[in-house]
Amino acid sequence: MEEMLKRKRESWGNLTDITSNKIKEMLNQDRTELTIPYITIKGPFSKGTIKDNIEKATPDTMLAIEGLAVFQNQRLSYWLSSKDSNLYALTKSKIHDTTLVTKCQKQSGYVTWKDVRSKPVIHLQDKEGVPSFLLQLQITGKLSDVSCNLDTSTTKAIATLEHDAEQDLQKQINQLLVKTQNKKTDINGFGEVMYRKQPDRWNRVKNNWNSVYSTVQIQTNVRLDF
Repeated sequence: MEEMLKRKRESWGNLTDITSNKIKEMLNQDRTELTIPYITIKGPFSKGTIKDNIEKATPDTMLAIEGLAVFQNQRLSYWLSSKDSNLYALTKSKIHDTTLVTKCQKQSGYVTWKDVRSKPVIHLQDKEGVPSFLLQLQITGKLSDVSCNLDTSTTKAIATLEHDAEQDLQKQINQLLVKTQNKKTDINGFGEVMYRKQPDRWNRVKNNWNSVYSTVQIQTNVRLDF
């Protein structure tokens, strides 16, 4: 399990560095909902308990870290899929080396980017006294593979792919944020940003932050540089 977490660090950053002390600290602070990696069993459980299983080149049953479990008020709320967990990691942690897949916008196919690095920043904004947030995400990497019908030998084509990737990622991130708001689970740390930037305002809303978070306006700004 420790080795699996080490491998996940490439795509999840410090989200894998979860310890009992860190969990206790987050629960005591109560400003960001807790997320913990979960393990799934792939294959029949009965075969996984047999010694022969681990002696095979390809075991019938394996353990895998698929995604993240989201807690609310110290209770399990829901599961993030592997795809959503990877997307969430981009918006939450500084990723140093992972692979990213985006859709081609005007035709069928996908684009694979490698050596992807991300730098997320959350800004607290005010609009007529109502708190709002801007999530900025700067992503760099290298073009690896293109399955859509497009000539990638020109600068214009690469620019088109980057623009398409920005639009696709921004759409996916917005969908994930809407999900967390509907669930009233601030997993990105918007409350933490308010606590640091405007502690007086945080003290006024902290006891009702889950409900406040579900209604705040969150803008996203994704910029790719490949």
